[in-house]
Amino acid sequence: QLNKDNFKFLDKYLNSYVYEPTMESIELKPNFDNKSILVIKNNEFNYITDYLSSRGTPYKVVNDQNEYENAKNEVIGVIALETKGIKLDIDVPVFTIGNGLNLLDFNTNVKNDYEFFSKIEVKDPNHFLFGGINNINEMEFNIDKDGEINNYTGFNILATLNNKPILIANDDKKQYASLINPEIKEDTYPILDNFID
Repeated sequence: QLNKDNFKFLDKYLNSYVYEPTMESIELKPNFDNKSILVIKNNEFNYITDYLSSRGTPYKVVNDQNEYENAKNEVIGVIALETKGIKLDIDVPVFTIGNGLNLLDFNTNVKNDYEFFSKIEVKDPNHFLFGGINNINEMEFNIDKDGEINNYTGFNILATLNNKPILIANDDKKQYASLINPEIKEDTYPILDNFID
C-alpha cells in the first residue's frame, strides 16, 4: 500500500499542501493557515508576484502604510522590492531586494542599473538560502552593479560581488537582504523557494 513518503520524489514538502474534498479534482495549494506573503513592489516589475503565483503561494500586495496596517495580521512573511514609506512592525521573516533593503534601514543606494554576472563569491554555502543548490557558483544573477548595502551590523555576509556584499542575513531576526534581481527565474527562484520554505 502506498503512503505519502512514496510521493516525495514529486514534492519533498508534502505536508505543506491540503486536500479540499469539495473539489472535483485535487487542487494543491500551500497551507499557510489562511495567511499570505506580504509583497511591497513597484508597479513596473512583477517578478515577485509572478514567482509567488507560479508556486501557488498566497500573497497580498500593499502600496502604503494604510494597506499594510489592514493586512499585517494575516501575514506570514514579507518580500519587498520597494519601501513605499511603509514601516514594518511585525515579527515575521523578511526578504528585501534592491530598493526594498531600505525597509530594514540599510541606507541602500540602488540605481536599477542591472548587469549580468556569472560569478559571485559565496561566503556561506551551507546557509539554508542555498539549500539544495549545487551549482551556486555557476548561476547567473542580475545584480545592481552600483548598489551598496550600508549599515549591515548584525548581518552575516552570504555572498559578495567584487568584495561588496550582495546577499546578507540576520537569522536571529529572520531578515534577509539582496541586491540580486529575481529576473533570472531558474537561478533566483531556488533562493526564494528556500526563504518561503
